[in-house]
Amino acid sequence: MKTGIITIFEQSNYGNRLQNYAVSKLLRKYGKPETIVIQFERSIKKKVKDWFLDNHGIAFRNKVPYRIPDVAIERRVRFVQFTERNIPLRYFMCSSVSDLQRLRQDYDFFVAGSDQIWNPLFWNNDGAERLFNLYFLTFAPAASRIALSASIGINAVPQEWKERFSEEWKKFRAISVREDRGAEIIRECCGRDAPVLLDPTLALPKEEWRRLADRDVKLPKSYALTCFLGNKTAAYRRIIGRLLKAQGLDCVELNNPAYPEYYRLGPDGFLAAVEGADIIFTDSFHAVVFSIIFEKPFAAFDRVESGMCAMNSRMETLFGKLGLRDRIYSGESCMDIDVGELLSRDYNQVKRRLKEGRKAMQSYLEDVFITEAKDGT
Repeated sequence: MKTGIITIFEQSNYGNRLQNYAVSKLLRKYGKPETIVIQFERSIKKKVKDWFLDNHGIAFRNKVPYRIPDVAIERRVRFVQFTERNIPLRYFMCSSVSDLQRLRQDYDFFVAGSDQIWNPLFWNNDGAERLFNLYFLTFAPAASRIALSASIGINAVPQEWKERFSEEWKKFRAISVREDRGAEIIRECCGRDAPVLLDPTLALPKEEWRRLADRDVKLPKSYALTCFLGNKTAAYRRIIGRLLKAQGLDCVELNNPAYPEYYRLGPDGFLAAVEGADIIFTDSFHAVVFSIIFEKPFAAFDRVESGMCAMNSRMETLFGKLGLRDRIYSGESCMDIDVGELLSRDYNQVKRRLKEGRKAMQSYLEDVFITEAKDGT
């Protein structure tokens, strides 16, 4: 069987690339998966901008040109190399949503997920309609639509989308989600029960991720890893500085161009940095996930970012499913962190819960790709 994966495709976000790898890896057991990279036809203005970016490293902000730093270009190259080396891809150009229907003849199934594919707050106004059709697989027959650990990422679907989301969720052959709140939203909207499964990255064993890690990355002997997608507040900086001083640790900071030696790391370098860390401080969901996979001490901070919606439901579901004490810290409350308690770790219960979660993932996939396929439904 041939399966087309539809997901957010972003060559700059560690979690995005690693979840895409995990979905592709999980589906290889059931046939031949390909991640379909949809390229909608660009306007003349967009083509000119892309030409300047590709040929001269020049981008535009508010119509003002600026040069992309070399380290950012190198980082992107490493992301692209990781993706092309590890994830089977198919690039598909289309000029309209109706063109997507041409994909139907090439695949037995389409899998939407994981990542926040059903979060309409991430859809810009110009592209909202086509992204809705893409991520809800409206171009595909209902019998071939599958959602794997898909994420809504917000606590409520905006009113203007609620009816359309409900109509399309009813049509899916199978739906699974990543957060408890996501399952509640689907049940409230259309009465359908969706199992809450692990994030696909957690469904792969630690050994798989160790195999992918870049062993040539140069890192300090003992260090704390910081990985922030939002703002690192003064309170966050104080607690991190306090621990670095108390433990005599160096600091490795990812996602910050001010530290080019680490900013240039690709997804395989990210894996090496997490695996080698003494402790991780982060507001990134997937940095927490890989801290758990590699059995590292960590502190998860509430993301502080202008214009972003709260996304703690992902963390809350994760901690609840794995039996971890809530480690989301915010505001000045993070100054009450007990450093000794933070550094202590006992992953025995977590490993048992992960084993159960991986069985549930396997059962879901086998029900969809083996049991139902044998029944010819």
